[in-house]
Amino acid sequence: MFLIGPGGKVGFYNATILSRLWEYRKSVGDPEGAAEILNVSPVAWIHLNFRGRYKFRNREKPIDIDAIVRKLAKAQIKSRIDQVA
Repeated sequence: MFLIGPGGKVGFYNATILSRLWEYRKSVGDPEGAAEILNVSPVAWIHLNFRGRYKFRNREKPIDIDAIVRKLAKAQIKSRIDQVA
């Protein structure tokens, strides 16, 4: 069994989503959008809520990465600097 610490799991999850989003944007003919993805760090934690209880072992309903990518594909990507300014 291969174990990954919490930080590694977040990075892997983010990298998976970013990779799929990059592939999606390239496949729909959006090279500028795909290029934006290359500037996003997979180790970002700003979108996570660490308050609360989570159950990650619910195998009845797996995470739908494709649904997440479809939703993100509609969003404009902003850098952290843009959000602070």
